[in-house]
Amino acid sequence: GTPSGVLHLTRPADEPLDAAQRARAEVLAIQTGARLGLLRALVTSEIAATTDSLTGQLNRRSLEEALRRLDNEQIPYAVAFADLDNFKVLNDTHGHAAGDRALRHFSTVTGAMVRTGDMVCRFGGEEFLLVYVGCDVTEAAPIVHRLRAALAESVVAAGVLPFTVSIGLADSTYATTAAGIIAYADAALMTAKREGRDRLIIAAKPDQVVGEASWAGG
Repeated sequence: GTPSGVLHLTRPADEPLDAAQRARAEVLAIQTGARLGLLRALVTSEIAATTDSLTGQLNRRSLEEALRRLDNEQIPYAVAFADLDNFKVLNDTHGHAAGDRALRHFSTVTGAMVRTGDMVCRFGGEEFLLVYVGCDVTEAAPIVHRLRAALAESVVAAGVLPFTVSIGLADSTYATTAAGIIAYADAALMTAKREGRDRLIIAAKPDQVVGEASWAGG
């Protein structure tokens, strides 16, 4: 578990290092090792500060900073607000280890379904935010449907207790800030919960009274 390295010096076979040259080489090796150790520590610290320790996905603070950049640059995106269904029951019935396995498995499946440049964040507890950069809700919805299908197919093979997910979807045409877009996705998620869970609800546009689009699994 300890990193090691070799400093290789090339010289003619009949000209070995003298004591002073050997001493300088040893100093160079020590300084290089110390510098690399510092860089490793900085990378480890940065990863710890920006990711969730259980799932390895972005943490909430990191995602909010990324969304602010998208807003400032006026880059369109869609937000899927996902919540694992009946997660408290899973934890209470089978223990926190089973709940952690479910969270890690959902994170793994989700990470495999996003494109380069998209983002996955453990937003808190059993809640995740999925950000599809350059998409609106019409383009993001099929991706979310495929995610739900992949989750349903994978839980048994992965040895995870079966679970489902409810998802609300909105995009950057709904509001001018990430907080506003997330609020619409959250409201759609609550609708999905009320309508029976295990489904995707696309949020109603701000100027619409009705018109949520829903899709439920079999």
